[in-house]
Amino acid sequence: MSSGTSYIDPTRNSSSIPMMKITAYKEPKRVTKKGSIVLPYDDASLDITLKNAVYTPDTIREESGRIRFIKACPTDLNITFLLDDTTFSNLLAYPMPRTSFPDSVDEKIKQFQKLCHTIDPKTKEPFYLSIKSLSIPLFDNASNIFDGVLGSAQIKTELVDLTGSRVKAKIICTFKHSAVPK
Repeated sequence: MSSGTSYIDPTRNSSSIPMMKITAYKEPKRVTKKGSIVLPYDDASLDITLKNAVYTPDTIREESGRIRFIKACPTDLNITFLLDDTTFSNLLAYPMPRTSFPDSVDEKIKQFQKLCHTIDPKTKEPFYLSIKSLSIPLFDNASNIFDGVLGSAQIKTELVDLTGSRVKAKIICTFKHSAVPK
């Protein structure tokens, strides 16, 4: 079966589902694009953590009160991606293995791992990611893009069909901010 085959499911209304686009680059300057993927996410799980590096200098004679801090960019982005194939209503699609669908849960997980959890053999570094919500602004900047790398990902399988393919899963992710060089 060709990889360009697409299946249309009239029961899916993707215009009302919040989507996130993840684009992988070989270096942080966003020059060499390695690929991209668009995934639906749970908008209630979207959590952006802002951190400042706050520290207290050494105290002299038990006197303190001075603190120093370094302002930081958004440092963590926590999000849960929701992958679901349970709505396929095409009668011809039921006897086919889920892995033959280009947007199946297993295929989306493979694409996600290829983009986000791959280390470049030459530089020994992970791909740099640009993460952009297609429905809401993430940050107070012109591009609304979170630049960083994958910190952790947990794949939770919620439903498996008779052939052993995932039909419903969650990817719980934490992305770490990485500044783009000027």
